[in-house]
Amino acid sequence: MKKSTLIAASLQFSGLLLLTVFFTTFVYTTLHEGGHALAALLSGGTVGLIDVNFLNFSAHAVLDGTFTNAQQALISVSGWALPVLVYLIFLGITRSGRNLLLIAVRWIGGVSVLGSTLPWVVLPLVYLSGERPADDVISFVIFSGLPPILVALVFAALVAGGIALIVAGWGQVSAIHNWSRQPESPMANPTVRRTLAGMALLAAVLAGSLLWINRDAQTAVIPAGYRLAAEFDLAQADRAGVTLYAFDQTEAGPLGLLVLARNVRTDYLDVSITGPENWSFPILHGEGYSTVEDRSNPAWGELPAGRYAVVLTGSPARGKILVYVKP
Repeated sequence: MKKSTLIAASLQFSGLLLLTVFFTTFVYTTLHEGGHALAALLSGGTVGLIDVNFLNFSAHAVLDGTFTNAQQALISVSGWALPVLVYLIFLGITRSGRNLLLIAVRWIGGVSVLGSTLPWVVLPLVYLSGERPADDVISFVIFSGLPPILVALVFAALVAGGIALIVAGWGQVSAIHNWSRQPESPMANPTVRRTLAGMALLAAVLAGSLLWINRDAQTAVIPAGYRLAAEFDLAQADRAGVTLYAFDQTEAGPLGLLVLARNVRTDYLDVSITGPENWSFPILHGEGYSTVEDRSNPAWGELPAGRYAVVLTGSPARGKILVYVKP
């Protein structure tokens, strides 16, 4: 066997593996944001945009509606739940198969699912320590009212189950490793070509669905009913905290907030809403925070009467923060 043939086969295998990683990440991100969107629709809300750009970590869904705490909790957890549910179905359908490319998809997908579950173990404990990073996990803990330690324990059990599945199927890793060392081109295998065609078809269907959902994306950047309440240049940021917008909720009722971060690069940023009786809710939070555009769109079906403020804490930096309000 010529050395050039071995190198060509190795390069093809590496390219195939890289393509599989890209495909799996695209599908996972679409299902994650789609989970949020589906839960919002089931809760009577609307979906204006689903952005699955995972290359710059800006994936998000633009949702609008008046949601109860239970519905907000459902929306928060659905971004994790839908990819996991789809993966388990996929695992059940393909588990007994010997298609090596599907085995690779199973493993990469399994790592993605397991990785997405770990924050549900760690962040409830972070919340108990007094920190409130803006994340689906923290939103779920706050809106559900469940004890953070219970949430951490439940998801720790799920992580343990995932690790057990990995250990049980460890022999498949050897099969993939042996496949990577074969001198034959992986594309010479008809099964691989058929699987790639199926992956391409699925990616096309998902991409087409996203194009249809986002057909009115320009009008969905700011959902209907929201008005600009504050625009803040991060050059004026202060670690002591700056009030971006304050208001009185004269009686219990709905409230929607949309906070946009544009062209931001800072070593620390926290935007939270505070209210009566030391109540607070994290909106945006990050250390070493950098984004072209990021957004958070919390909404409450019934926010108690009282004095509220949207407060920014951070270091002076470049970029802007915009606050939109929907009474």
